[in-house]
Amino acid sequence: LCRSHLTARAGDGLTGELMVAFELDAHLSPKKVFWCLWAICGLLLVADYAFTYLDLTGYYVFERTFAMTKEESIPNWYASILLFCIALTCALTFVMQSPRVEKYQATPWIFFAVFFAFLSMDDGARIHERLGSFFRELAEEGDGMFTSFQPLLEATSTYSWQIFVLPVFLLCGFVMVLWGFNNIAVPETHRWVILGGIAIAPALGLDYFEGLVDNDVIALEGRFLSVYTIEHYQRVIEEFLEMTGFLCILRGLWIHLLSLESEIKLSVRRSEH
Repeated sequence: LCRSHLTARAGDGLTGELMVAFELDAHLSPKKVFWCLWAICGLLLVADYAFTYLDLTGYYVFERTFAMTKEESIPNWYASILLFCIALTCALTFVMQSPRVEKYQATPWIFFAVFFAFLSMDDGARIHERLGSFFRELAEEGDGMFTSFQPLLEATSTYSWQIFVLPVFLLCGFVMVLWGFNNIAVPETHRWVILGGIAIAPALGLDYFEGLVDNDVIALEGRFLSVYTIEHYQRVIEEFLEMTGFLCILRGLWIHLLSLESEIKLSVRRSEH
């Protein structure tokens, strides 16, 4: 995964410096980290099945803590961390590229970092859902441009955030992918980011399906599986696909980051007065 070496230097008896350097493989390191993080997703699936779906303990605290279908849970916290790691990777890429390329080539990484940091915050704070409800109220009760969305809301019969907020997210994602293909010269990064998008796309479709069920457009009674099983695993699969997509994007960005610099150096200096 990596090689490290330690260097210690001292001069004049006044200062000392300790340097640790890590050499990372641009392809092997992201691969190993990816599978470790994806294995955690698998463990979260098992925990959800045991503690939430089967409710083996019978205690609410365990049933809610490991639920992949709830916002305030360990799986949701983990997904937020993955999004924040993407934001951090984009920020590090900007720091490493800014001295080497033109400003206009490095600046977009700041936008990417801010966007994924917002998504990380939104994943726990449910900002997009509240915005959707807010705009729905404007469309149904207010005046102005938002009233024109009322026929669309009635026709789609799903969550309002998918009408008002999702197009903005998709536009940002399209801009990032288009910019990346034109400015990132690492084909493997392209492949993993596209795989991430492919994993997230059906998750959005499942969320749309959930909205149709909640709005009584689709009835789940009388089917082979129970209503509880269908609703639970629809949400579980949705969350698992999202986390897998986040990890694919993260792996692609790591490959690009390590292709810029294969060695990370940490130094500690001590000064005596």
